[in-house]
Amino acid sequence: MTGMKKILAIIFYFCLFISPSNSNDIDEFQLDGINIGQSLLELVDKKYIEAEKYYAYENKKMFQVPFPNQDKSSKYEGFQFSIFENDKNFIIESVEGFIFMKFTKCKDEMKKVSNDIRYAFPSLKTSFKPFQKSDDGTVYAYNNFYITGGHSIRVICTDHPKKLEEDFGYEDNLRVVINSAKFNNWLNEESFKP
Repeated sequence: MTGMKKILAIIFYFCLFISPSNSNDIDEFQLDGINIGQSLLELVDKKYIEAEKYYAYENKKMFQVPFPNQDKSSKYEGFQFSIFENDKNFIIESVEGFIFMKFTKCKDEMKKVSNDIRYAFPSLKTSFKPFQKSDDGTVYAYNNFYITGGHSIRVICTDHPKKLEEDFGYEDNLRVVINSAKFNNWLNEESFKP
């Protein structure tokens, strides 16, 4: 591959998943035009939020809202938003974009997306959590990219066991996640405390 084709390929893959404009300002990272710090009310109405919200963690200070994407031009098949329970403005503290794909393809895509982020923003600190199995048999791995102020971007590859796929309709997926510092603090300090 020539140098120019390689650069164009890197730009193409990077633009598929995350849209940055400043590597040190979390407000500038977007998933399909969606930022953390933005009100979820700009995307859906309060009735939808109340009907669809659920609690993914023991601590009920934060709830999640799934949103299947209807926009065929989108890079993502759906989103999940995390909002603090007492936030009347429904400010997005975490946004996840996901794409369903087989685990073997997911591992390759995770590497591509992570490498594109590293290439575009070499000053971001990173950490890698290697593939491991959770209690329910789900295998996952992720790359963390740390942004000034405690914010982060995560690229996650998930492989669900056959039983979860059959019983609950889970699908293997690639997720790109943008977390605010506030969400990261809650996740690390409170999320599993009732």
